[in-house]
Amino acid sequence: MDKGKTTPLHLHPEATECVYVLEGEIRVHIDGVEHTVAAGGFTMTPPGVAHAFTVTSPTARILAIQVPGGGASFYIGASEPATPELEAEAPVDFGRVIASGAANGGFQVLGPPPFREA
Repeated sequence: MDKGKTTPLHLHPEATECVYVLEGEIRVHIDGVEHTVAAGGFTMTPPGVAHAFTVTSPTARILAIQVPGGGASFYIGASEPATPELEAEAPVDFGRVIASGAANGGFQVLGPPPFREA
């Protein structure tokens, strides 16, 4: 992901979301508190807790896991396979993200990204 990539403020009603930062740095907003998480860092957001992230380094790679599993249909409906061209030219389609959450469950948008620079 490139710098500035962000998620809307959202929650997963029935899943814990775990994020491991493989490369780069992100800023996370979990239940109103913000933290910077660099490569090797880990976050865990319990079910029903509002959260979001934004990429603050030039690029970042993360591993995101939902427990219990079951979020695959949301992610497939909300995104396209990543390519360098797509990443550089296509901003996040928040309408598609909201529609996929409504259609597939597991993801509820609460509002825009909470970060001032987003």
